[in-house]
Amino acid sequence: MGDNIQRWVRQFDSLDDEPRRQDRKVNGMAVTRMDLAGVYRPMRMPGAAADGPPTFPGSRLIGAIVQAPSGLWFFKLTGPDKTVAAASGELDKMVGTARPK
Repeated sequence: MGDNIQRWVRQFDSLDDEPRRQDRKVNGMAVTRMDLAGVYRPMRMPGAAADGPPTFPGSRLIGAIVQAPSGLWFFKLTGPDKTVAAASGELDKMVGTARPK
């Protein structure tokens, strides 16, 4: 799980603040939530142009990793800072509905 969090952090060329991390339980499952803001640089997709992906200043990433019995579940929201910040509560609600199988 830590590798995924570090990958999310590395997707930012620069961060506005320290990444914010919260740990909680949802229906008995551990959840790690990350909140990052700054200059977002998405990962280059296989077969993409060699000049690298574009960068997006003023971006935010909110991600959650649920440690479910069946494995890790990933939720990741990226986009303009204000838009993602406004939608963060809805993402948290969705993650809060996770149920183990």
